[in-house]
Amino acid sequence: MNDVDRSACPASRHGTRNAYMRHGCRCADARRLWAEGMRAYRRRKAYGRIRPDSIDATGTRRRLQALVAVGWSTYRLADELGRHRRMVEIWMHADRVRPETAQRVAELYDRLCMRPGPCARARQAAKQRNWPPPLAWDEGALDDPDASPNWGRKRDERVDQVAVMHALAGDSIALTASERRQVAARLVARGHSDREVGRRLGLSSDAICALRIRHGIRQPGHRYPASRRREAQEVTS
Repeated sequence: MNDVDRSACPASRHGTRNAYMRHGCRCADARRLWAEGMRAYRRRKAYGRIRPDSIDATGTRRRLQALVAVGWSTYRLADELGRHRRMVEIWMHADRVRPETAQRVAELYDRLCMRPGPCARARQAAKQRNWPPPLAWDEGALDDPDASPNWGRKRDERVDQVAVMHALAGDSIALTASERRQVAARLVARGHSDREVGRRLGLSSDAICALRIRHGIRQPGHRYPASRRREAQEVTS
């Protein structure tokens, strides 16, 4: 520190964070240490290490990564969320986030997950990172840390026809993935809409639509939009 800086600094110990905060020291060393401390504080805060009300970020990470996988770039996601792109990238790898962040990302995901984004580079980057698209996640699996994406490999193939008949009759009953597919296929064949099938199975209409596309369950006289057929093919390829 030069003599000019020392003469302008009222602190007994020059060039420290304490001098900056308590004594108004604005010498070069004090400003540098203060700036470094604030950057470290913001990093810790962004990763949820300070706020005691932060929650697990598994669902937030998976939702953002899935949106990138269908063509929504981090720039577009940041614009939709009203935040800087860097914050979106932090959330995509964070262990914990604020509850309000998780809520906003979940709302954005519900709005965009079945709409292909315009960015081919985002899709390619997600593919290189092995990020699953929305159709690879079963309903309720996004927030489950122990759940894994369905890349088209066979899962539990057990089918209890009694459980299927109960579900078709409108009874509330636990079903395996295969049983759920069979119930959905039969209800669709009877002319029920995605909303009606979802109400019967306790799932959203978007989840039923994704299930139909993934497993080739077609509504009578209905042809899927080309964008959704391509997305379903990417999941099962």
